[in-house]
Amino acid sequence: VTDLRSYLTVLEEAGELSRVKLPVSLDQEIGAICLRNLRGSGPGLLFERPGDGSLPLAVDLMASRRRYALALGIKPEELATEWNRRTSALLAPVIVERGACQQNVMIGKEVDLSKLPAPIWNELDGGPYLTLSCHVTKDPVTKTRNVGLYRNQVHDRQTLGILAAPYTHLNLQRNKAPNEPFPVALVLGPDPTVVMTAPAPIPFGTDELAIAGALRGQPLELVPCKTIPLEVPAMAEIVIEGEIQPGE
Repeated sequence: VTDLRSYLTVLEEAGELSRVKLPVSLDQEIGAICLRNLRGSGPGLLFERPGDGSLPLAVDLMASRRRYALALGIKPEELATEWNRRTSALLAPVIVERGACQQNVMIGKEVDLSKLPAPIWNELDGGPYLTLSCHVTKDPVTKTRNVGLYRNQVHDRQTLGILAAPYTHLNLQRNKAPNEPFPVALVLGPDPTVVMTAPAPIPFGTDELAIAGALRGQPLELVPCKTIPLEVPAMAEIVIEGEIQPGE
């Protein structure tokens, strides 16, 4: 597994992925299907026609120990041992000039977040949510990279909300320069090891992307962002570049 697409192939070959070819509503229907699927220990799901759009939506891809292990090419009973063995020596990422995540670039007024298949997952949710955004940030002082997993509410074409508590690594970094815009890159659909390490209890100041490299056995390739001073996994499906403004 080297990216999301190769992971989907591995899951499909293992009987761990179901393609949903019928149109499915983004307003609670996808959430209901996911809930029933999880309660029944169902497979990963790939909605090929979510809402009215053409962008597919993958869910529940790592919702079992077997699927988690398939991402690492190991058996489920080896997960803890292999995680510890592989991460004993970190593999720092490398910078490359171009990557799949920048095949289509939209800047400024071209950006329209409503085009993303963000579901209203639950009846009382305040709106549509992106729920697996890996947030890449850097410490304003030390320049140490961090990757964290946060939900994002889609407010309009160019505004996302984030729920990040004061103790999160993102805010510990941001607090060092509270009066300056804080650059954040949201990475959607990266190598599954990035999704694994983003929410893991990694010590503050340790680069999650170096741990992801160790897990996958080769350094992650990163590309520089187009509008902010950050680097992101080159093979991600989607990257959203933005800033948290002072006081927000």
